[in-house]
Amino acid sequence: MRIAPRTAGDNVTAWLAGIPDPACAEQSPGPCASGLIYTSFMSHAGTTPSTPVQWTTRSLLKWMASTFAERGLDSPRLCAELLLSHVLGCDRMRLYMDADRPAAPLEREALRGLVARALRHEPVQYLVGEAWFFSLPFHVDPRVLIPRHCTEIIVEHVLQHQRAEPGFAPGGVVTLADICTGSGCIAVSLLKNLPSARAVAV
Repeated sequence: MRIAPRTAGDNVTAWLAGIPDPACAEQSPGPCASGLIYTSFMSHAGTTPSTPVQWTTRSLLKWMASTFAERGLDSPRLCAELLLSHVLGCDRMRLYMDADRPAAPLEREALRGLVARALRHEPVQYLVGEAWFFSLPFHVDPRVLIPRHCTEIIVEHVLQHQRAEPGFAPGGVVTLADICTGSGCIAVSLLKNLPSARAVAV
């Protein structure tokens, strides 16, 4: 089955059941290596179906952010940065320091699979296995809730109380209880900022 080209304003290279495949961009018309079907090139790049596209960090970020925004994902640019930095094994700042780096075929294939899952609304934090909380990275997977920035207020309140009432703990040692802990982000963040404290996370 061959899919008809999309409209000129479409910035997605290839779709099958709504899942784009950046690896198809360098294929000639017809089935691409991953089994999806080539349809059109990004019009914003000024290409035609006979013009090959070199997928760089810059173009991949732009393509993913646009696609995620069209599909209604929260923070589409951040999602794109997290997925690409995970695949490339670098921090997000490096993406902009080396924006014209061409993506290798294996990197594109790995990214395609993650993008497909993100478009099915799998949380990006689960896809990359990491979430940040109070400036610390935590391992996360579907067994735990993803740490939320609004929960950082709990850590901030405890730290403010400790600064305002330095003698509030008997013997000067604070004992913390993190009940129904998941990733352990609250307990670990408090221990990081209160070196003399102890914590029980259950």
